[in-house]
Amino acid sequence: MNISKTLFKVLSRCQNAPSLYNMYINRGFHDVKEINGFNLEEIKEELSKVKDDAFDDEILELESTIFNSMFDEETGEDLTITTSAQLEAFREIFTEVEYLASKYIEKIFNKKVISSKNTYEQKKFEYFHNGDKYYCYLDIYIEENNKIKVFEVKSTTSSKIDELHFIFKKGSNSYPVFKKNNITKIMEYIGNNYINQTIDDKYITKEILLDKLKTPLNRYSDVGKYLYDVAVQRHIIEESFKSIGENVPDIEYYLVVLNHEYIYDGKTKDGKPVYETVNGEDLFKIYDVNYLTNIYQETIYQERELFDERSKHLKIVNNCLGDHCKYKKTDQCKFFNICHKPVLTDGSIFEFTGKHYCFKHITELNSKKERKSINMYDLINNGIYTMKEALPYIIGIDQIIEYECYEKDSQYVDKDNLNFLIDKIKYPLYHLDFESYNCPLPRFYGEKPYSQSLFQYSLHVEKTYGDCEIDNSTGNYHYEYLAPDHLDHRRDLAEKMIQDIDLSNGGTVLAYHAVFEKTRILELMNLFPDLKEELKLIYDSVFDLEDVIHASEKLYQHYDPNYSIKGKPKFNFYDKNLHASFSIKKLLPIFTDLTYKDLEVQNGTEAILVYGMLPQLTEEEYQNKYLALRKYCRQDTWSMVKILQGLKEMIK
Repeated sequence: MNISKTLFKVLSRCQNAPSLYNMYINRGFHDVKEINGFNLEEIKEELSKVKDDAFDDEILELESTIFNSMFDEETGEDLTITTSAQLEAFREIFTEVEYLASKYIEKIFNKKVISSKNTYEQKKFEYFHNGDKYYCYLDIYIEENNKIKVFEVKSTTSSKIDELHFIFKKGSNSYPVFKKNNITKIMEYIGNNYINQTIDDKYITKEILLDKLKTPLNRYSDVGKYLYDVAVQRHIIEESFKSIGENVPDIEYYLVVLNHEYIYDGKTKDGKPVYETVNGEDLFKIYDVNYLTNIYQETIYQERELFDERSKHLKIVNNCLGDHCKYKKTDQCKFFNICHKPVLTDGSIFEFTGKHYCFKHITELNSKKERKSINMYDLINNGIYTMKEALPYIIGIDQIIEYECYEKDSQYVDKDNLNFLIDKIKYPLYHLDFESYNCPLPRFYGEKPYSQSLFQYSLHVEKTYGDCEIDNSTGNYHYEYLAPDHLDHRRDLAEKMIQDIDLSNGGTVLAYHAVFEKTRILELMNLFPDLKEELKLIYDSVFDLEDVIHASEKLYQHYDPNYSIKGKPKFNFYDKNLHASFSIKKLLPIFTDLTYKDLEVQNGTEAILVYGMLPQLTEEEYQNKYLALRKYCRQDTWSMVKILQGLKEMIK
């Protein structure tokens, strides 16, 4: 088998991964010999003697159940492939990030690099083990005088890495972690004994430092997944030298990411941005990850051994689920739906809000009750798949209410809390929703990598209760702005929004999950100081419709210091059809017969993809897609109108 760096990360996740992959590439059980404790070969052999056709049918049905979760039965379409709309929208940009990183590294290290926009033209390392070929391609590679530098480029930002930053002190010197070579230096200073070095003014040992590094050394954490990626690459590179009897040369490993503190100054050349150093900040940050990737090596060897062992006797079990499955993450396991099939049903344990922390198991210990945390996957791996089965482990009123809503097909409504908050919303209402393009590379002056660059808004004006329509066929109810191209139209958008939102006689600007809209307005204020006063008025008038559904005690006490919600759930409204989500798209069908399913653009990520396409479209395609974007954003604000009206009717 050819095992790339990426495939190794898939196959080493769990017990089931090698077996499911074997089924995937062979389109059937093939070499899989055991399912949930039943040895297929032995059973088939015994039954062949008695020719039990019924059992053969049962085996075929089981095989078909798993197989049909991988491929569409009629079309043969691969169902394990899930493509992120963001990945599609920025595919070319990610390639450009690697190219710019290669030019930056050439400048910093004053060396010619080996790199290519075509993966298969990049530097490749490989080695053979147990008949399998392990291989990887390198984004950026430098080799000179038997010394090698390897750079792995990730189109993420430095913010989460820098959040793990802490200061190591030795005498009068300070060494920030994740700066070049510092971890290696720190470990050399510490050795294995207590000595006079400190982190946060505490004496430390090697073990204490490693404890501080738990997050980056967890291959499934936000930072750890990038370090693990480089570590697997390191494993393959160094094994390739060993496999041909050569000594491993001096190799340095670096992680290259976009600098979240970099602010583009707007310079261009031939119509393209030029990313020069601005106020001492470069577009990229380079992290020396030699020590951390070295720590990972023992784990990778163990994972390879486990893969070897699992490959000898391929089996599928129903109790190996966990955080490594990456539920609803961009790197969710491609076989997630197969392993989780018993859980993905109506009334599932997944339908609890707070499902990652709401379970506790109370046991008797020396006549005293002791509470021990139970992970959601601890329950699932013990055959507890539904809300009803999980009830004995629930500790929160929220989850009890959610179960009762599901079991009784009812709704939970706290009329007092709803009325208290809705009363704070003053007419006229300006229902506002933004759409933004979070490009990895900053496009316009003042932007950072992944800035939420505004290109659209929709605004429904509800002058008095119920006085609003989806369009302007009977009056002036709907206003909007949509950038016609990929030029900088942020000022046009800001000026039109100021014109459309008339707060001279008061009113409320209503948004859903308003932190997004408020942050964008703040950015516009900083970008256009001459518009600051008008934008500040809009900012100060924003009320979050999401807070009506669920709000913290702090918000209630902002309006009334004596108001208390102790003993109440974290939401004021719940319906079983929400399935633990309070998004607009989940709420809308509860209050109306409206749907997003008939729209060409159905969610925010699709809006990003369509906006990204605009410059490449024909005139006819452009007009269709432009209209689709307008309809989608209009649906968001119209949904807010209808949801608020539905809540008001509910508490009459």
